[in-house]
Order: sequence, then structure tokens, then C-alpha cells
Amino acid sequence: MVFKLCLCITNYKLTSKNILIFFSYRLYNFTSSSGVNMVGQSLYKSLKNLVSIDKELNETISKIEKTKTIIEKDQIQIPLLEKEIEESEKEYLNQKKNLDLLELDAKSLKEKENTLKNRLENIQNPKEYKALEKELKSLELKILEQENELVNSWHKLESQEKTLNEIKKDNLEKIKQLKESIEHQEKALKDQNEAEKNLKVKREKALKDIPLDWLNSYERMRHKVVDPIVPVIDSVCSACYYKVLRQDLTKLKQAGVLLCRNCYRFLYYDFEEEKDEKKESF
Repeated sequence: MVFKLCLCITNYKLTSKNILIFFSYRLYNFTSSSGVNMVGQSLYKSLKNLVSIDKELNETISKIEKTKTIIEKDQIQIPLLEKEIEESEKEYLNQKKNLDLLELDAKSLKEKENTLKNRLENIQNPKEYKALEKELKSLELKILEQENELVNSWHKLESQEKTLNEIKKDNLEKIKQLKESIEHQEKALKDQNEAEKNLKVKREKALKDIPLDWLNSYERMRHKVVDPIVPVIDSVCSACYYKVLRQDLTKLKQAGVLLCRNCYRFLYYDFEEEKDEKKESF
């Protein structure tokens, strides 16, 4: 092939411009094993590469959103768990305060009972004795009720203390796990943000390999379908199964990329890919 090229060049006027035109023409008309000329093959491969980058970029952005949601949910849970502990502590303290008041009342009633008993011993008047005795019995009943109330209050306090300890133990463990989860997710988010940044740089480089007209069409199409560029298999669009006309297939093999007349996806043709697809279908 090198001999033929040299022979062609020697039979032509040797200028740098003519040599450049000659090789550009040969390159444009050179057909690879894929059945598409090299220029066309470069175009559809560039588009496929861009689709791959955009797919990875979208997945990364989706992961970032999910990670942010997880972090936000975990951050919301921590103060709620802390508040539950705080409310349980308040209930315990209120119960203890009520018990302290009951104990003070019980002590006051006992002192009053002792005072009445001492007075009763020194009273000589029968009428006054009976009145004081009646008052003492009434006070003793009140003391008995107070003691029952004290016992119930002690039980409530013990139960509240047990509940508080359980809530504290469970919630503090949950808070610890949530903080660890947040730390892990924040690290993952940092990596995902870095991956997004790198993919955007990679995308900017990939855009330079695609003509503006094709790029504008691609940008419109990629927001409508998940597979904006698909191969032609058995002369049909592999996405919508629309029959590709013979003249369109010829153009496709020359240009590398063509829009489907039905679904408007980018079509490309690759003989090896078509052969592999047919093998898989059997």
C-alpha cells in the first residue's frame, strides 16, 4: 500500500498542500473493518463516548442527591432522639419532685399527729377529749391515704427511672450510629463530588471531538431518551425497529452517523457489533 501511495504522489505535483489534500481524501474514503469510513467511525465513536460519559455523570449526580438525602435524614434524627431523652429526664424529675412534696406533706401530718397525741394525754375535759380524739382519727386516715399515695409514687418513680435509662441507652447508641453514618456518607459525598468534577472535565474534552450541529442535536435528544445513539442491526433502528432505507444505510456508512427517520435517535453502523448482536440473538 505504501508503494502505491508513493507512486501516486510521484505522478502528482509535490506541494505540501497537495499532499495534505491527497492524504485527507484517502483517509476519508478508507473503510475500516466496521464497514464505515474512518472519519465516520471517529464521529460515532466520539458520540458513543459522550453518551457513556453523560450516563456515568448522571449516575454520579443521582448518587450525590441520594447521599445528601441520607445525610439530611440522619441529621434530622439526632436532635429528635436527643429531645426524647430530654423529655424523659423531665418526666423523671417531675415525678421525683412530686414524691418530694408528698414526703414533706407526710412529715407534716406525722408532726401534727404527734402534737395531737400529746395534747390528748393532757386533756381532762371529756367533751374536749372526744373532739380531739375524733380529729386524731381523721388525721390518721389521712396519713394512711398519704402513705398509700407515697408507695404508688415511689413505684412510678422507679418505673420512670427504668424507662429513662432504657431510652438513654437506646437513643445514645442510635445517635452514635447516626454520627458514624453521617461521617461515612460525607466521605462518600466528597468522593462523588470529585468524580463529578472529573467527569465534567472529561465531558468538556469529549465535546471538542463532535461537530456543533451534531452536538446540538445530541443535547436535545439526550434529555428525551436514555439511549440517544443506537446501532443499525439488520438494516433497522435497534431502538424503534424502523427500517433504514438502502440509500440511508449507504449515507450512514459514509458519514458515520445518521438520524433515524422515525425516533430521531442517532444511528451508527458497525459490522462487528452487528455480527455479535446476531450471535446473541440465536
